Amino acid sequence: MEPNIRIREIAREDYEKAIGFSLYGMHDNWYTDDKEELLTFGKYFFYKELDEATQAFSATLDGKFVGALLAKVEGEEKRYQTEEQIAFVKRIDDILATRFPGSFDSYGKANEEMFASYLQNHQPDGEISFLDADPSLQGKGIGTALLEALEEKEKGKELYVFTDSGCTYPFYEHRGFIKYGEKRVVFSLPKGNIPLTCFLYSKKIK
Repeated sequence: MEPNIRIREIAREDYEKAIGFSLYGMHDNWYTDDKEELLTFGKYFFYKELDEATQAFSATLDGKFVGALLAKVEGEEKRYQTEEQIAFVKRIDDILATRFPGSFDSYGKANEEMFASYLQNHQPDGEISFLDADPSLQGKGIGTALLEALEEKEKGKELYVFTDSGCTYPFYEHRGFIKYGEKRVVFSLPKGNIPLTCFLYSKKIK
């Protein structure tokens, strides 16, 4: 870990910054070029995972927010869920179903199929559902520091993560995760068809 990276529980004032990092790192810009709509999508995807999270961390470097991690672990309390966030996610779900009908089907089906195959031989304890860092600070150890903080709390547990070829998926391989699924899909959006390879990675925390 970089000596100046500090990890703490996520705070409400971190949300906007985490959403900002996700706009491009997590493909939100595939949906629209409109900046206001981009922020709405970023907020939607972040809140969707935050509502289910049982662990949520922020990373700071020299006092500046630089990354966040969300995870949901069986048997732990969902401590970040609010009625306001739930209502917002439901509203955007309805809009997406109308505006982008079927756009998520191939991606979701690929993840479901990989997960079903994975479950034949594994009983995971939880999922890493969001991990993003300041794209201008790649290689500074931010993602590693966030993962280490989670692993410190979840020793002995098996965690999985869905990712794809549009993200820096080798990050997980370099940190001891094993690939248990791979599926090629075409993500159909109004801006065009986007070919992707979806992955499922997992790690038993020691």
